[in-house]
Amino acid sequence: VGVRVVAIGPTDGDALEAALNQAAEPGTRVRVVLGTPLRLQWTLALRRSPRRPEDEVLDAVRAALIGPRGVLHVSNVPLGRVVFSRVHAAVLGVSGVSGMSASSWVLGGETIADPSGIRRLAPDEYVSLAEGDLVLSVRVEAGSAVDGASASAGSAADEVSPRVAPREDL
Repeated sequence: VGVRVVAIGPTDGDALEAALNQAAEPGTRVRVVLGTPLRLQWTLALRRSPRRPEDEVLDAVRAALIGPRGVLHVSNVPLGRVVFSRVHAAVLGVSGVSGMSASSWVLGGETIADPSGIRRLAPDEYVSLAEGDLVLSVRVEAGSAVDGASASAGSAADEVSPRVAPREDL
């Protein structure tokens, strides 16, 4: 009997394999394979309330997505499951965010026009979204006297969707 484990994130595969084999049932061989990260670069446009400071909103959105408890942190992403609806809910759950849209996605160097068109990952691949790969652009809600500003590279004039229910098919 054999078990194949794909280790995600930085780890010592040999040490992990040795520990798992030592703890395994007699006759069970555990093989550890280091996962292959696919870098995801994502530009996300946000609409925020003028009543919330921009940097406070941006910090909260980053934490909700890629912080230690964020929905896209490697330890929190369910394997083989759709995550866009979780991302949508997390971003819209941040106080001061009133809308969002994913402006662009680049996965493993390949531009993706529609997140529902992302190819299936190989069994040893995983998506890696690092701090510098998440670009947030912000626009203040319409009707405010405050002008929108870009938080990073990206267009503050990007169209941002109103608050809507997350799509489960993405």
